[in-house]
Amino acid sequence: MYLLIAVIVLLIILLVVFAVLNQRRYNNFLNGMWIGESIFMQNAGLSEFALYIRQTKNGAADGYILMRDTDGEVIANEIIKLSYNTCYWSTLKGAFKLNDSATAGIKITPIKELADVNKMTFSMMGGSLALYNKTKLFAYLHKDIEASALAQPI
Repeated sequence: MYLLIAVIVLLIILLVVFAVLNQRRYNNFLNGMWIGESIFMQNAGLSEFALYIRQTKNGAADGYILMRDTDGEVIANEIIKLSYNTCYWSTLKGAFKLNDSATAGIKITPIKELADVNKMTFSMMGGSLALYNKTKLFAYLHKDIEASALAQPI
């Protein structure tokens, strides 16, 4: 009986440790340069969409956003603040799914064009990030690995 309880407790501890480590991995993946996916930008009437994210602490990040419409007019070109919560269950579930994705709540300030965004889904294997709410997709981005590597602090 005690052996069964010990095994269950050990499994729970291992599951929590794995979830914490996996959440840290997902948070680190969010850092870097994200570029708008071409079909999404074409459908949204954008010629450029770039988002840079630099995590400052767990669940918070500074960033920079650049958005231009197809006429070349700047829609957004400013520093932003992001706050998000990647829950342990979402990252743990993503680790065992083939698409390796996680969903989190997010808030982006002070960009009015993205004020209604309250969810993000990102995939490490697909290198993609989607910003949306229940009714609208606001951005579909791909991670620019080279630019992200260059932007890392030394």
